[in-house]
Amino acid sequence: MVDRFNADSKTIGTIFLIINGVNAMMALAGTIFCKKYGPIYSMMGAHVIGTFFTFLIPFAPDLPTLCLCLLGRNMVKTMDQGPKTVYLTLSVDKDKQSYALAMQNTFSKLSNSIAPIITGILANADMQWFSFILAGIVRVGVYEVGVLSLFWKDRHLIPK
Repeated sequence: MVDRFNADSKTIGTIFLIINGVNAMMALAGTIFCKKYGPIYSMMGAHVIGTFFTFLIPFAPDLPTLCLCLLGRNMVKTMDQGPKTVYLTLSVDKDKQSYALAMQNTFSKLSNSIAPIITGILANADMQWFSFILAGIVRVGVYEVGVLSLFWKDRHLIPK
């Protein structure tokens, strides 16, 4: 943002303050969508929209467009946390719920720790923009397909 759009640190700080505030409020909205549409549809809707905005980030021609892409991505980024927890607690036996939630959290943290390494390698090669495209491809190609293949058969067992 600094190099590409000549934004100063105060502007960048303000942008991310607003984006993170919206992100926190949207986590609460995720529970509303979960009650209305059920956990699987809420998770998938949030993921697809978030992936779409992630993919658009490197193509933003100016700072306001970039802010809209970041805001759109972050508005749905945390909306899947509530539905994911609801789904896991409803679909896993009571004696295995802690294990299932811990495993889900562990894999999430592991993937979040690998992403900065890949982004750093791409940034050193002056290809940081590709990290957003790669994130979108991996999110849809691996995560979305994996979630759908694992959970789709049980979607009718989970109440809305």
